[in-house]
Amino acid sequence: MPTGEWPLVARATEIELCRANIDAGRGVIIAGSAGVGKTRLAREIADALDAERSVLRVAPTGLTIPLSALSPAGTAEACPVIVLDDAQLLDDDAAALVHRLVVQREIVLVATLRTGEDVPAAVTAMWKDEHLERVDLREFDRAEVDELLDEVLDGPIDASSRRMLWEATQGSPLMLRELVRSALVGGTLVDDDGLWRLVEAPRSVRLDELVSERLDALDPAARHVVELVALGEPVGFTQLVAEVGTGALAAAEDSGLIEAITDGLRREVRLAHPIFGDVARRSMGEARTAERCRELLGYLEATPLRRRDDIVRSVAWQLRAGGTAISADMVLAARRALYDRQEQLAIDLALRAMDDESVDAALVLGVAFTDRGDHERADQVLRDFGGEIDDEQRAMIAVQRADAMFWGLGRAAETHRLLRDAEAELAPGPWRDTVTASRAVILSNEGRVAEALKLAEPLLDGDDTGRAFVTASVAATASLALSGRGREAKDLASRAYVACDALGEQLALPDRGLFVVLGTMAAHDLGELADSEAVARAVHDFTVSNGDRAGQAWGALTLGRALLTRGRISEASQRFGESAAAFASIHQRGPRRWALAGLTMCAALRADVAGAEEAWAELVAVPDHPGAMMSPEVGRAEAWVSAVRGDVAGAIDRLHQVADTALAAESIVLAGAALHDVVRLGGQVEPSAWNAVASCQGRLGFLRAAVGAASSERSGEQAMECSRGFTEIGADLFAAEAALLAADLFDADGDTRAATRARRSASDAQNATGEDWFSTLDRGAAPVTITGRELDVATRAAAGMTSRMIADELGISVRTVDNHLQRVYEKLGIRGRRELTPALALL
Repeated sequence: MPTGEWPLVARATEIELCRANIDAGRGVIIAGSAGVGKTRLAREIADALDAERSVLRVAPTGLTIPLSALSPAGTAEACPVIVLDDAQLLDDDAAALVHRLVVQREIVLVATLRTGEDVPAAVTAMWKDEHLERVDLREFDRAEVDELLDEVLDGPIDASSRRMLWEATQGSPLMLRELVRSALVGGTLVDDDGLWRLVEAPRSVRLDELVSERLDALDPAARHVVELVALGEPVGFTQLVAEVGTGALAAAEDSGLIEAITDGLRREVRLAHPIFGDVARRSMGEARTAERCRELLGYLEATPLRRRDDIVRSVAWQLRAGGTAISADMVLAARRALYDRQEQLAIDLALRAMDDESVDAALVLGVAFTDRGDHERADQVLRDFGGEIDDEQRAMIAVQRADAMFWGLGRAAETHRLLRDAEAELAPGPWRDTVTASRAVILSNEGRVAEALKLAEPLLDGDDTGRAFVTASVAATASLALSGRGREAKDLASRAYVACDALGEQLALPDRGLFVVLGTMAAHDLGELADSEAVARAVHDFTVSNGDRAGQAWGALTLGRALLTRGRISEASQRFGESAAAFASIHQRGPRRWALAGLTMCAALRADVAGAEEAWAELVAVPDHPGAMMSPEVGRAEAWVSAVRGDVAGAIDRLHQVADTALAAESIVLAGAALHDVVRLGGQVEPSAWNAVASCQGRLGFLRAAVGAASSERSGEQAMECSRGFTEIGADLFAAEAALLAADLFDADGDTRAATRARRSASDAQNATGEDWFSTLDRGAAPVTITGRELDVATRAAAGMTSRMIADELGISVRTVDNHLQRVYEKLGIRGRRELTPALALL
């Protein structure tokens, strides 16, 4: 746990500016808001100066500067450095004294100044009259907060936790430090298998006390303003002035707790920091909260509803004010809150609306509980709903129940029975088609690729704008990609995205982002690895910034998969770990197993036996789940654990089993990955087993089959061609492995020069991954052996000496020199002198 002082980051420019002015004898005033790090920066500068000159630290109250410390004005080096914190607290006499000493160059002042407070005129004059430099500190931006977190925690932190800390602190170093320390002490920021993760929203008692002190210092009118804004932000500036007056608003703004901003055509008042609102809301009792909510309702009634979330604010304020809201409004507000990812508010509002047996309220509850990972309650709410329903509502309830029952509860047989029963009850038409499409989705998620396509494809031929088309596209896109028809999958994902976007926000409808994920997975399986990584990274970053936990889980999984194939193992491991944690938080066992499989393979590729066994143990501890679409990845992970333990033969046997099972299910892409693993571990694959893999659309499947053929046919040239192909699609690890296979085959043929060239290619490919080492590259570790005499000759030739010059210098014949050089060329796999320098550099 980080204790003591935190590292100083992102202040290099400010430090340089301060030192330049101090060295010139001018001094500086470091200005900024509370908690921005002014004192810390001043102390850092003073500590650095201690060894060079006289430094005195003085307090603003009761200021005394010993006369013995003062020197006659002269050189900048002769003046003492006076470090003064909180210059705004100086009284007029002390400020005048400091001003005189600065102007007469008797001291070099390093002072801090809190902005937003009254400042003595003599202090202001020092920088306005340019007697010293004013350096303004700003809060950290998001990248700087990330940098500080990484340095303090000495390890990666989960992306959603980064977002939570950023949103809670908005770049304030003080608040960040307090929240992180509080979370560490309280056990809410935990090290989860090398990845730091917040298990609940951060909170600091010390920060609460500091904010409470600022609230308590306000006069009643200003506090009234802060409380209104805390409950209702953003609040219209004009409405607020009309209610409380400019004086109270100005006093609240001067406190630094609120701020007026312009948003487009609106002028609004918001909290200056999220933590201020948390503390202010907790400080109000129920009676005062109700009173403030009634006032806010008055503002809203006087203003036409222009914001899409105004219905949510209106209903929430009505209820908190002790009033009532009609069921239809509560359902509408609950849906809006759900679409804005305010699950708890959506649940609260929908529960109230359930008193009127509203099917829409039941659906909102079902979706909200599912999003939170409370699948049992989601199923219960929808199962026990007793009101009258039409075909549309019956279909939507069935689809939403199926989602909770299959993914959350793992009850596949019951899910199929539920959907078949619903199909039987519904009249032919779009709503029955939607339920049929949902059943196809379940089949695809079970890994039953052919069955899913058979059920889904008829629903794709007609109207491509409705729910049935969108839902069927989920099943078909995933199944097409797994069966090796990646181009068709990408095209369908694009069409479905457009159709889903046109339908807008609706309950029990696939999220349009799902089609981005599915299209990205298809691009990966086609071998479009750079594009796959770029889109997956964008999805991941977008979902993290929006607090979409499910989207983050899928985005991190997709990104991890792309990075693993590219050989970027370090980041892939982080993303798989993040995905596993996110899936755990929403109780999605099936995909969590897939993420842990990726984590296991990453550790094995680094020859991290303990890490691989730990990740595998965590995977095994997760109960099995019928979501078996990617279960071959779990089998591959098991094989890699065996391999890293030293049982390579057992690993190869297991991979053959995985491939056979995947081929039987028509998951051709995953079968190809398992067969490729066999070759990567030095095993052999029957040529006929590659037929289906080679027919996959895109280059990745073709190259996997080609390297398998090169291994079977003992062709070093074919293996090198595969290595070049893997390099072209960005699969640098696979390129390195294929090049080392080629080196082994060339060695077996006695072609030393070609073998050496292949090993150099393998080294280049490995370097391109940015990783230090992989367990699959062990066979390339044998060094090129060059004798001392050969090295003497080669070094001189590389320096430009002719054979005659080398012969004369070493006392040997020209022919001997040429023979030595020829052997060096063969060992290094090069053609002549021009290639000597770079080749020798690799030794």
